[in-house]
Amino acid sequence: MEMPYGGQIYGPGSPLARQVLAVVRPLVRYFPYEIQVEGATVPHAILEIAAISYLMGRFGLPFAQARRIVESWEVNEMFPGAARISQGEEHA
Repeated sequence: MEMPYGGQIYGPGSPLARQVLAVVRPLVRYFPYEIQVEGATVPHAILEIAAISYLMGRFGLPFAQARRIVESWEVNEMFPGAARISQGEEHA
């Protein structure tokens, strides 16, 4: 049986899989920290992780720098406009 996506290049344990998982691992570790230690709500933590991920992927920023940037956007532990986003109004 042929592996999807070329097997060796994209399959489980491939260099690409290892690289992607290594890059996102800090985000996965940060999520429970944001909720348990910082007291964030799940929607807030997801929004923060998504914003950090975007900066990392789009601009090639390292996790720590992207996190500092996103944290700087918070006002009283909230993102301006976050209530609208969590209520689904961004599609309106």
